[in-house]
Amino acid sequence: MKNILLFLISTLILISACNENGTTEPDNIISNKNISFISERDGNPELYIMLPDGSQQKRITYSLGYERDPVWDNKKEKIAYYLMENGHEGIYIIDTLLLDSIKISDTWSLYGKISWNNSSSSLCFDTYQNRLHKVIGLVNIITSNISYITPDSVFQEYSPCWSFDGNMIAFVSKDSLLTDNFSLITCQQNGQGREILYISPGIIYYPSYSPNSNFIAFYDRIGNVEKYKVRLINLDNKSISTLYDSAYVHPNISNQYRLEWSPDGLNLAFISGSENNEDVCIIKRDGSNFINLTNDGYSNTSPRWSGDGKEIIFVSNRTGNKQIYSIDINTKVIVQLTFSNGDNYSPTW
Repeated sequence: MKNILLFLISTLILISACNENGTTEPDNIISNKNISFISERDGNPELYIMLPDGSQQKRITYSLGYERDPVWDNKKEKIAYYLMENGHEGIYIIDTLLLDSIKISDTWSLYGKISWNNSSSSLCFDTYQNRLHKVIGLVNIITSNISYITPDSVFQEYSPCWSFDGNMIAFVSKDSLLTDNFSLITCQQNGQGREILYISPGIIYYPSYSPNSNFIAFYDRIGNVEKYKVRLINLDNKSISTLYDSAYVHPNISNQYRLEWSPDGLNLAFISGSENNEDVCIIKRDGSNFINLTNDGYSNTSPRWSGDGKEIIFVSNRTGNKQIYSIDINTKVIVQLTFSNGDNYSPTW
């Protein structure tokens, strides 16, 4: 009888902690298992978090502007994101336990990318200086010190990605005056040791280090074709291979098309198809076992792996507006996680 009474009391406490939408307050959310995302359910885009099953969805920012492209730190305690407000854009960090948000840098980058280092003490980003040349910036989270590791010159340098060991940064560089060539470059976090790994006569997007930091995957478009090659460079011997030659990246580039490594470093997730008919696909690192996970005629983008590599979350318009879904890699079962009237997008695990 005593056990039954305790169970009923705990159940009542749990129910009282829920609001009318079945969500609980932020302090009930397990931070290291959360999915963060952007939602327009309340009007302007704001940052939300939820559990992997879609429960306990909570808004954690309250700005008058619009947030975009949230990125968890490696400790799963803080989220970095862009905020555009009153005509000015900056990079902000929010502590998901304290719900304390601070601005760490001014920036101006229409489709910029933020990347944390492995110790969650620094992040790199791309931004325009004087709104003319894109450069790679580095900010120390503890001291708020900002440095720029690429020169403000005729080069456009963007899409930085930190290696998982925290030693190197990869990015794309384009000489905006002399040539149309794009280069894939790596350097140390102080900007030294700059090395050109690959020069493309076309366009390079979204370099991404593998979890063991031995490979970099990237998109490469050669010629005036809409399709991109998914390419891989082996950092041990600098050999380059093509894993897939018909990937799709929308002309108005955004982070929803970036390449995503599985946690074990054996597979890549990317987008294939065409505009408004994109599919989430995966392929092994050696180019084998290509699988189209969605293949349904809808727009499916923004694939992000779960920590155990068993699921991928993504964004789809299959119900009209953009909603967030998860798919089991083995069973291909798709589960809808968000149901609000406004668009939900930019999920990150």
